[in-house]
Amino acid sequence: TGKIRVEERTININRGLVPVRYCKVRAKRWFKWGSANTSVSTGRFSINKKFKRSVKYSLKFETAGHKVTNAAGFATNHNDERGYTKGAWNFNIAFNNGSETWVRATLMNAIYHFRTQAYRYNLRLPGLFITVKVRAVFKNGRSNVIGIIRHATPVIDLVKHNDVKIFTRDNRGARLETDDLYRVTMHELGHISHFLKSPFNMGLCDGITRESWAIAVEYYFTE
Repeated sequence: TGKIRVEERTININRGLVPVRYCKVRAKRWFKWGSANTSVSTGRFSINKKFKRSVKYSLKFETAGHKVTNAAGFATNHNDERGYTKGAWNFNIAFNNGSETWVRATLMNAIYHFRTQAYRYNLRLPGLFITVKVRAVFKNGRSNVIGIIRHATPVIDLVKHNDVKIFTRDNRGARLETDDLYRVTMHELGHISHFLKSPFNMGLCDGITRESWAIAVEYYFTE
């Protein structure tokens, strides 16, 4: 059991801890393991499996239809730094406590809020056999959507491992904070939703026509 929370950071101010929402937590001992998702209201988890001895905990940054991935397209993890333990895992992820873990936990929350609002407003979400892969890139650059075209053929999937790249620093090299990561995530997943709804339409439109969809999603979902 345990509870996973992450710091919200805006304008260089700590706004307090919020749950890491619906993120997979694993407990493992050798070849035996169990998993559970964190609660969206508290960040608590309870794994429905018994172990006789101590276990290793880990966070796996994935949820229904979405993963936060590495360059190769595999879901990323954070391992409990205590190693084997018999106790609960209550982990608070601070903004300065390992930037990669904080970014990925914040992206998981942004993905959760995108999914809940997309469902409410009837935007297209990934189907049963589609996983949208969001890669965090820990440097400055222009975040972009590679496109779900990688799902078209196995050959493209081998070359393009992810659907979205989110660069986590601005042009001055400063780390993006919670609101910034939410804004970029909503925008890029808005493009993915557009593609899932109508690949033909997405392929034909360009420039401001294509961006208008994602900008509208970004604005209202981040609000």
